[in-house]
Amino acid sequence: RQFPTASTPALLPPEWLFRLSFFAGWALFIGSSWLTIAAYRRLQPDKGLSSFAVFFIVLCFLLIWARVVGSEAQIACTVFALYVYFKSLELTTGRSFAWPKAFALALLFLARYDFIATLIPALLIGDYFTVQDKKRLRTALPQVLILGIAVIAYFGNNYIQFGHVLTVSGSYKSSFPDVVLFENFSRYLTTSRYQFARAILAIGVAGWFAWHSLRSRNRQPFGLLLSIAGVGGALFLLQTMSFNAHKLREWYTTVPLFIAIMQVTWYLLQRRSAIPDIVNGTLIGGALVFLLLVAGHFEKWDANIEYAETLRSNTAPDDRILIVDCSGIVGFFSERSVVNGDGLVCSYEYMERMKAGTLKSWLAENRVEYYATYTAVYDSSSALYHDPVVTGMGGLELAFGEHQLLHRAPFSIDNILFHSSGEWMMFRFDFDEGRNE
Repeated sequence: RQFPTASTPALLPPEWLFRLSFFAGWALFIGSSWLTIAAYRRLQPDKGLSSFAVFFIVLCFLLIWARVVGSEAQIACTVFALYVYFKSLELTTGRSFAWPKAFALALLFLARYDFIATLIPALLIGDYFTVQDKKRLRTALPQVLILGIAVIAYFGNNYIQFGHVLTVSGSYKSSFPDVVLFENFSRYLTTSRYQFARAILAIGVAGWFAWHSLRSRNRQPFGLLLSIAGVGGALFLLQTMSFNAHKLREWYTTVPLFIAIMQVTWYLLQRRSAIPDIVNGTLIGGALVFLLLVAGHFEKWDANIEYAETLRSNTAPDDRILIVDCSGIVGFFSERSVVNGDGLVCSYEYMERMKAGTLKSWLAENRVEYYATYTAVYDSSSALYHDPVVTGMGGLELAFGEHQLLHRAPFSIDNILFHSSGEWMMFRFDFDEGRNE
Protein backbone atom coordinates (compact mmCIF):
# COMPACT_ATOMS: atom_id res chain seq x y z
CA ARG A 1 0.00 0.00 0.00
CA GLN A 2 1.49 3.35 -1.02
CA PHE A 3 0.56 6.84 0.14
CA PRO A 4 2.01 9.42 -2.28
CA THR A 5 2.90 12.80 -0.88
CA ALA A 6 0.88 15.65 -2.37
CA SER A 7 3.73 18.15 -2.49
CA THR A 8 6.89 16.26 -3.52
CA PRO A 9 7.51 12.70 -4.71
CA ALA A 10 9.11 10.48 -2.07
CA LEU A 11 12.00 8.10 -2.66
CA LEU A 12 10.20 5.58 -0.43
CA PRO A 13 6.47 5.23 0.27
CA PRO A 14 5.62 6.91 3.60
CA GLU A 15 4.44 3.63 5.09
CA TRP A 16 7.87 2.12 4.50
CA LEU A 17 9.46 4.99 6.40
CA PHE A 18 6.92 4.50 9.15
CA ARG A 19 7.84 0.81 9.45
CA LEU A 20 11.53 1.66 9.41
CA SER A 21 11.04 3.87 12.47
CA PHE A 22 10.26 0.73 14.47
CA PHE A 23 13.49 -0.88 13.31
CA ALA A 24 15.34 2.31 14.22
CA GLY A 25 14.02 1.87 17.76
CA TRP A 26 15.33 -1.67 17.86
CA ALA A 27 18.68 -0.47 16.53
CA LEU A 28 18.87 1.92 19.48
CA PHE A 29 18.07 -0.98 21.81
CA ILE A 30 20.94 -3.01 20.32
CA GLY A 31 23.25 0.02 20.44
CA SER A 32 22.56 0.85 24.09
CA SER A 33 23.00 -2.81 25.07
CA TRP A 34 26.26 -3.14 23.18
CA LEU A 35 27.70 0.05 24.66
CA THR A 36 26.80 -1.00 28.22
CA ILE A 37 28.17 -4.52 27.87
CA ALA A 38 31.33 -3.21 26.18
CA ALA A 39 31.85 -0.81 29.09
CA TYR A 40 31.39 -3.61 31.63
CA ARG A 41 33.81 -5.84 29.71
CA ARG A 42 36.48 -3.15 29.90
CA LEU A 43 35.90 -2.56 33.59
CA GLN A 44 35.71 -6.27 34.51
CA PRO A 45 37.87 -8.10 31.92
CA ASP A 46 38.42 -11.10 34.23
CA LYS A 47 34.69 -11.92 34.53
CA GLY A 48 32.71 -14.09 32.13
CA LEU A 49 30.12 -11.65 30.88
CA SER A 50 27.90 -13.90 28.77
CA SER A 51 25.27 -14.67 31.41
CA PHE A 52 25.32 -11.06 32.66
CA ALA A 53 24.85 -9.78 29.10
CA VAL A 54 21.81 -12.04 28.65
CA PHE A 55 20.45 -10.88 32.01
CA PHE A 56 20.89 -7.20 31.14
CA ILE A 57 19.50 -7.43 27.59
CA VAL A 58 16.44 -9.48 28.49
CA LEU A 59 15.64 -7.35 31.55
CA CYS A 60 15.90 -4.19 29.42
CA PHE A 61 13.61 -5.76 26.84
CA LEU A 62 11.02 -6.81 29.41
CA LEU A 63 10.92 -3.59 31.41
CA ILE A 64 11.66 -1.02 28.71
CA TRP A 65 11.91 -1.82 25.04
CA ALA A 66 8.99 -4.23 24.63
CA ARG A 67 6.45 -1.44 25.18
CA VAL A 68 8.37 1.79 24.51
CA VAL A 69 7.95 2.55 20.80
CA GLY A 70 8.82 5.79 19.03
CA SER A 71 9.92 7.69 22.12
CA GLU A 72 12.78 10.10 22.72
CA ALA A 73 13.58 7.92 25.74
CA GLN A 74 15.11 5.37 23.36
CA ILE A 75 17.57 7.99 22.15
CA ALA A 76 18.26 9.16 25.70
CA CYS A 77 19.05 5.60 26.89
CA THR A 78 21.51 5.13 24.04
CA VAL A 79 23.20 8.48 24.70
CA PHE A 80 23.46 7.66 28.43
CA ALA A 81 25.06 4.30 27.53
CA LEU A 82 27.48 6.18 25.24
CA TYR A 83 28.47 8.43 28.16
CA VAL A 84 29.03 5.35 30.33
CA TYR A 85 31.17 3.78 27.60
CA PHE A 86 33.37 6.90 27.34
CA LYS A 87 33.73 6.83 31.13
CA SER A 88 34.85 3.19 31.02
CA LEU A 89 37.49 4.10 28.42
CA GLU A 90 38.70 6.89 30.67
CA LEU A 91 38.93 4.65 33.75
CA THR A 92 40.71 1.81 31.97
CA THR A 93 43.13 3.71 29.70
CA GLY A 94 44.00 6.70 31.86
CA ARG A 95 43.29 9.01 28.94
CA SER A 96 40.85 11.90 29.10
CA PHE A 97 37.58 11.63 27.20
CA ALA A 98 36.25 14.98 28.38
CA TRP A 99 35.24 16.22 24.92
CA PRO A 100 33.38 13.05 23.84
CA LYS A 101 31.58 13.06 27.20
CA ALA A 102 30.76 16.73 26.71
CA PHE A 103 29.01 16.07 23.40
CA ALA A 104 27.21 13.07 24.92
CA LEU A 105 25.88 15.33 27.70
CA ALA A 106 24.72 17.88 25.12
CA LEU A 107 22.89 15.13 23.20
CA LEU A 108 21.30 13.90 26.43
CA PHE A 109 20.01 17.42 27.08
CA LEU A 110 18.60 17.67 23.55
CA ALA A 111 16.86 14.30 23.97
CA ARG A 112 15.12 15.51 27.16
CA TYR A 113 15.76 19.09 28.17
CA ASP A 114 14.24 18.56 31.65
CA PHE A 115 17.27 16.41 32.54
CA ILE A 116 19.13 19.71 32.91
CA ALA A 117 18.08 20.12 36.55
CA THR A 118 18.61 16.54 37.75
CA LEU A 119 20.32 13.79 35.77
CA ILE A 120 22.83 15.94 33.91
CA PRO A 121 24.13 17.72 37.06
CA ALA A 122 24.35 14.28 38.72
CA LEU A 123 26.54 13.02 35.89
CA LEU A 124 28.77 16.10 36.12
CA ILE A 125 29.13 15.61 39.89
CA GLY A 126 29.76 11.88 39.55
CA ASP A 127 32.34 12.46 36.84
CA TYR A 128 34.06 15.17 38.90
CA PHE A 129 34.56 12.88 41.88
CA THR A 130 35.75 9.89 39.84
CA VAL A 131 38.77 11.49 38.16
CA GLN A 132 42.13 12.36 39.63
CA ASP A 133 42.29 15.65 41.54
CA LYS A 134 44.69 17.28 39.09
CA LYS A 135 42.45 16.39 36.11
CA ARG A 136 39.13 17.48 37.56
CA LEU A 137 39.10 21.01 36.17
CA ARG A 138 40.33 19.88 32.74
CA THR A 139 37.58 17.25 32.66
CA ALA A 140 34.76 19.47 33.90
CA LEU A 141 35.35 22.58 31.79
CA PRO A 142 34.76 21.06 28.31
CA GLN A 143 31.57 19.39 29.50
CA VAL A 144 30.20 22.57 31.06
CA LEU A 145 31.23 24.57 27.96
CA ILE A 146 29.60 22.31 25.35
CA LEU A 147 26.54 21.76 27.51
CA GLY A 148 26.20 25.51 28.05
CA ILE A 149 26.36 26.15 24.29
CA ALA A 150 23.68 23.50 23.68
CA VAL A 151 21.41 24.94 26.38
CA ILE A 152 21.74 28.53 25.13
CA ALA A 153 21.28 27.48 21.49
CA TYR A 154 18.20 25.38 22.26
CA PHE A 155 16.33 27.82 24.47
CA GLY A 156 17.48 30.78 22.38
CA ASN A 157 16.16 29.18 19.20
CA ASN A 158 12.84 28.45 20.93
CA TYR A 159 12.50 32.10 21.90
CA ILE A 160 13.50 33.41 18.47
CA GLN A 161 11.23 31.01 16.58
CA PHE A 162 8.19 30.92 18.86
CA GLY A 163 8.56 33.74 21.37
CA HIS A 164 8.72 31.24 24.24
CA VAL A 165 11.64 29.48 25.93
CA LEU A 166 9.83 26.23 26.77
CA THR A 167 8.04 23.90 24.40
CA VAL A 168 4.25 23.86 24.19
CA SER A 169 4.00 20.51 25.97
CA GLY A 170 6.44 21.61 28.68
CA SER A 171 4.46 24.78 29.32
CA TYR A 172 1.10 23.03 29.28
CA LYS A 173 2.00 20.13 31.57
CA SER A 174 3.97 22.11 34.12
CA SER A 175 2.29 23.06 37.40
CA PHE A 176 5.36 24.95 38.67
CA PRO A 177 5.56 26.49 41.24
CA ASP A 178 2.56 24.51 42.58
CA VAL A 179 3.56 21.08 43.92
CA VAL A 180 1.08 18.36 42.88
CA LEU A 181 2.98 15.31 44.16
CA PHE A 182 0.32 14.00 46.52
CA GLU A 183 -2.54 14.79 44.15
CA ASN A 184 -0.68 12.83 41.48
CA PHE A 185 -0.41 9.71 43.64
CA SER A 186 -4.17 9.16 43.53
CA ARG A 187 -4.24 9.93 39.80
CA TYR A 188 -1.41 7.48 39.05
CA LEU A 189 -3.21 4.67 40.87
CA THR A 190 -6.12 4.98 38.45
CA THR A 191 -4.59 6.18 35.17
CA SER A 192 -0.85 5.35 35.25
CA ARG A 193 -0.44 2.28 37.45
CA TYR A 194 2.15 0.56 35.25
CA GLN A 195 4.32 3.66 34.84
CA PHE A 196 3.96 4.47 38.53
CA ALA A 197 5.24 0.97 39.37
CA ARG A 198 8.20 1.52 37.03
CA ALA A 199 8.94 4.83 38.73
CA ILE A 200 8.80 3.34 42.22
CA LEU A 201 11.06 0.49 41.10
CA ALA A 202 13.64 2.89 39.64
CA ILE A 203 13.59 5.13 42.74
CA GLY A 204 13.85 2.09 45.04
CA VAL A 205 16.82 0.62 43.18
CA ALA A 206 18.54 4.01 43.09
CA GLY A 207 18.13 4.38 46.86
CA TRP A 208 19.33 0.83 47.55
CA PHE A 209 22.37 1.20 45.25
CA ALA A 210 23.33 4.56 46.79
CA TRP A 211 23.04 3.11 50.31
CA HIS A 212 25.15 0.13 49.29
CA SER A 213 27.80 2.39 47.71
CA LEU A 214 28.05 4.52 50.85
CA ARG A 215 28.53 1.43 53.02
CA SER A 216 31.07 -0.22 50.72
CA ARG A 217 34.65 -0.21 51.93
CA ASN A 218 36.00 -0.87 48.45
CA ARG A 219 34.34 2.03 46.66
CA GLN A 220 35.02 1.86 42.91
CA PRO A 221 34.87 4.98 40.72
CA PHE A 222 32.44 3.46 38.22
CA GLY A 223 30.12 2.23 40.94
CA LEU A 224 30.16 5.71 42.47
CA LEU A 225 29.26 7.27 39.11
CA LEU A 226 26.35 4.85 38.67
CA SER A 227 25.21 5.58 42.22
CA ILE A 228 25.12 9.35 41.68
CA ALA A 229 23.49 8.92 38.25
CA GLY A 230 20.80 6.78 39.87
CA VAL A 231 20.12 9.51 42.40
CA GLY A 232 19.84 11.98 39.51
CA GLY A 233 17.34 9.71 37.76
CA ALA A 234 15.31 9.35 40.96
CA LEU A 235 15.29 13.13 41.44
CA PHE A 236 14.10 13.51 37.85
CA LEU A 237 11.14 11.23 38.58
CA LEU A 238 10.33 13.10 41.79
CA GLN A 239 10.56 16.40 39.89
CA THR A 240 8.21 15.05 37.22
CA MET A 241 5.69 13.72 39.75
CA SER A 242 5.83 16.99 41.71
CA PHE A 243 5.34 19.47 38.87
CA ASN A 244 3.63 17.54 36.06
CA ALA A 245 -0.14 17.79 36.32
CA HIS A 246 -0.79 15.07 33.74
CA LYS A 247 -0.29 11.34 33.34
CA LEU A 248 3.00 9.66 34.17
CA ARG A 249 4.12 8.36 30.77
CA GLU A 250 6.83 5.95 29.66
CA TRP A 251 9.16 8.66 28.38
CA TYR A 252 9.58 9.89 31.96
CA THR A 253 10.27 6.52 33.58
CA THR A 254 12.43 4.83 30.94
CA VAL A 255 15.87 6.38 31.50
CA PRO A 256 15.80 6.09 35.33
CA LEU A 257 14.70 2.46 34.94
CA PHE A 258 17.50 1.86 32.41
CA ILE A 259 19.99 3.18 34.96
CA ALA A 260 18.45 0.92 37.62
CA ILE A 261 18.96 -2.15 35.40
CA MET A 262 22.58 -1.11 34.86
CA GLN A 263 23.01 -0.80 38.63
CA VAL A 264 21.55 -4.23 39.38
CA THR A 265 23.69 -5.84 36.68
CA TRP A 266 26.83 -4.11 37.98
CA TYR A 267 26.07 -5.20 41.55
CA LEU A 268 25.66 -8.83 40.50
CA LEU A 269 28.76 -8.64 38.32
CA GLN A 270 30.81 -7.75 41.40
CA ARG A 271 29.50 -10.68 43.43
CA ARG A 272 28.78 -13.63 41.15
CA SER A 273 30.67 -15.70 38.65
CA ALA A 274 27.54 -16.05 36.50
CA ILE A 275 23.78 -15.49 36.49
CA PRO A 276 22.01 -18.84 37.15
CA ASP A 277 20.55 -20.41 34.01
CA ILE A 278 17.13 -20.71 35.63
CA VAL A 279 17.00 -16.93 36.11
CA ASN A 280 17.93 -16.14 32.52
CA GLY A 281 15.68 -18.92 31.24
CA THR A 282 12.70 -17.48 33.10
CA LEU A 283 13.44 -14.00 31.81
CA ILE A 284 13.76 -15.25 28.24
CA GLY A 285 10.41 -17.02 28.55
CA GLY A 286 8.81 -13.79 29.72
CA ALA A 287 10.48 -11.92 26.86
CA LEU A 288 8.91 -14.29 24.32
CA VAL A 289 5.47 -13.56 25.75
CA PHE A 290 6.12 -9.83 25.58
CA LEU A 291 7.34 -10.23 22.02
CA LEU A 292 3.85 -11.34 21.10
CA LEU A 293 2.52 -8.16 22.71
CA VAL A 294 4.79 -6.04 20.53
CA ALA A 295 2.88 -7.28 17.49
CA GLY A 296 -0.12 -5.46 18.91
CA HIS A 297 1.63 -2.16 18.24
CA PHE A 298 1.72 -2.87 14.52
CA GLU A 299 -1.91 -3.93 14.47
CA LYS A 300 -3.01 -0.77 16.28
CA TRP A 301 -1.08 1.35 13.80
CA ASP A 302 -2.45 -0.69 10.89
CA ALA A 303 -6.01 0.01 12.01
CA ASN A 304 -5.25 3.73 12.15
CA ILE A 305 -3.56 3.74 8.76
CA GLU A 306 -6.65 2.10 7.31
CA TYR A 307 -8.83 4.77 8.91
CA ALA A 308 -6.58 7.46 7.45
CA GLU A 309 -7.58 6.19 4.00
CA THR A 310 -11.26 6.41 4.97
CA LEU A 311 -10.79 9.94 6.28
CA ARG A 312 -9.03 11.05 3.13
CA SER A 313 -11.75 9.64 0.87
CA ASN A 314 -14.52 11.32 2.90
CA THR A 315 -13.03 14.80 3.32
CA ALA A 316 -11.73 17.60 1.14
CA PRO A 317 -8.06 18.71 1.17
CA ASP A 318 -8.91 22.00 2.92
CA ASP A 319 -11.07 20.41 5.65
CA ARG A 320 -9.81 20.66 9.24
CA ILE A 321 -10.41 17.78 11.66
CA LEU A 322 -9.90 17.61 15.42
CA ILE A 323 -8.48 14.26 16.63
CA VAL A 324 -7.11 13.54 20.12
CA ASP A 325 -5.67 10.02 20.18
CA CYS A 326 -3.62 8.85 17.17
CA SER A 327 -3.84 12.29 15.55
CA GLY A 328 -0.28 12.09 14.26
CA ILE A 329 -0.52 8.85 12.32
CA VAL A 330 -4.01 9.57 10.98
CA GLY A 331 -3.04 13.11 9.99
CA PHE A 332 0.13 11.97 8.23
CA PHE A 333 -1.40 9.19 6.16
CA SER A 334 -4.68 10.97 5.41
CA GLU A 335 -2.85 14.06 4.12
CA ARG A 336 -5.46 16.22 5.80
CA SER A 337 -5.19 19.15 8.21
CA VAL A 338 -5.57 17.34 11.54
CA VAL A 339 -5.46 19.32 14.79
CA ASN A 340 -3.72 17.51 17.64
CA GLY A 341 -6.52 17.65 20.20
CA ASP A 342 -4.52 17.25 23.40
CA GLY A 343 -2.57 20.38 22.47
CA LEU A 344 0.90 19.00 23.17
CA VAL A 345 2.28 19.78 19.72
CA CYS A 346 -0.01 22.63 18.69
CA SER A 347 0.49 26.36 19.11
CA TYR A 348 0.85 28.38 22.31
CA GLU A 349 -2.46 30.04 21.49
CA TYR A 350 -4.19 26.65 21.41
CA MET A 351 -2.55 25.75 24.74
CA GLU A 352 -3.73 28.96 26.38
CA ARG A 353 -7.27 28.40 25.10
CA MET A 354 -7.19 24.89 26.56
CA LYS A 355 -6.06 26.23 29.93
CA ALA A 356 -8.72 28.94 29.85
CA GLY A 357 -11.47 26.50 28.85
CA THR A 358 -12.31 28.42 25.66
CA LEU A 359 -11.39 25.82 23.07
CA LYS A 360 -14.81 26.02 21.46
CA SER A 361 -14.21 29.56 20.21
CA TRP A 362 -10.72 28.63 18.93
CA LEU A 363 -12.18 25.76 16.89
CA ALA A 364 -14.86 28.05 15.43
CA GLU A 365 -12.40 30.85 14.64
CA ASN A 366 -10.05 28.45 12.84
CA ARG A 367 -12.79 26.64 10.92
CA VAL A 368 -12.19 23.25 12.51
CA GLU A 369 -15.48 21.71 11.46
CA TYR A 370 -15.04 17.99 12.13
CA TYR A 371 -14.18 15.67 15.00
CA ALA A 372 -12.95 12.07 14.54
CA THR A 373 -12.60 9.52 17.34
CA TYR A 374 -12.78 5.81 18.15
CA THR A 375 -13.81 6.32 21.79
CA ALA A 376 -17.30 7.80 21.32
CA VAL A 377 -20.26 6.01 22.93
CA TYR A 378 -23.98 6.32 22.27
CA ASP A 379 -26.28 7.37 25.13
CA SER A 380 -29.78 6.09 24.36
CA SER A 381 -31.37 8.23 27.09
CA SER A 382 -30.27 11.47 25.42
CA ALA A 383 -29.96 10.07 21.87
CA LEU A 384 -26.50 11.64 21.69
CA TYR A 385 -22.96 10.41 21.13
CA HIS A 386 -20.50 11.35 23.88
CA ASP A 387 -16.73 10.96 24.07
CA PRO A 388 -15.84 10.33 27.74
CA VAL A 389 -12.10 10.43 27.00
CA VAL A 390 -12.29 14.08 25.92
CA THR A 391 -15.04 15.37 28.23
CA GLY A 392 -14.00 18.67 29.77
CA MET A 393 -10.91 19.13 27.59
CA GLY A 394 -10.49 22.85 27.07
CA GLY A 395 -14.03 23.39 28.31
CA LEU A 396 -15.52 21.19 25.59
CA GLU A 397 -18.44 18.88 26.38
CA LEU A 398 -18.61 16.84 23.22
CA ALA A 399 -22.14 15.69 22.41
CA PHE A 400 -23.28 14.89 18.87
CA GLY A 401 -26.67 14.09 17.40
CA GLU A 402 -27.28 11.41 14.81
CA HIS A 403 -27.51 14.06 12.09
CA GLN A 404 -23.92 15.13 12.87
CA LEU A 405 -22.48 11.63 12.33
CA LEU A 406 -20.88 11.63 8.88
CA HIS A 407 -19.27 8.19 8.64
CA ARG A 408 -18.20 5.09 10.55
CA ALA A 409 -15.22 2.82 9.97
CA PRO A 410 -14.27 -0.39 11.81
CA PHE A 411 -11.45 -0.30 14.33
CA SER A 412 -9.98 -3.71 15.19
CA ILE A 413 -6.81 -5.07 16.80
CA ASP A 414 -6.36 -8.84 16.76
CA ASN A 415 -3.38 -10.90 17.80
CA ILE A 416 -2.62 -14.04 19.77
CA LEU A 417 -2.98 -12.40 23.18
CA PHE A 418 -5.82 -9.92 22.93
CA HIS A 419 -8.67 -8.58 20.82
CA SER A 420 -10.08 -5.09 20.69
CA SER A 421 -12.67 -3.74 18.31
CA GLY A 422 -14.79 -0.66 17.89
CA GLU A 423 -15.55 2.09 15.40
CA TRP A 424 -13.94 5.24 14.16
CA MET A 425 -16.63 7.91 13.81
CA MET A 426 -16.47 11.37 12.33
CA PHE A 427 -18.87 14.10 13.40
CA ARG A 428 -19.57 17.62 12.19
CA PHE A 429 -19.34 20.34 14.83
CA ASP A 430 -22.53 22.33 15.11
CA PHE A 431 -21.68 25.21 17.41
CA ASP A 432 -24.62 27.27 16.18
CA GLU A 433 -27.06 24.80 17.71
CA GLY A 434 -25.41 25.18 21.09
CA ARG A 435 -23.98 21.69 21.17
CA ASN A 436 -20.30 20.74 21.49
CA GLU A 437 -19.85 23.30 24.21
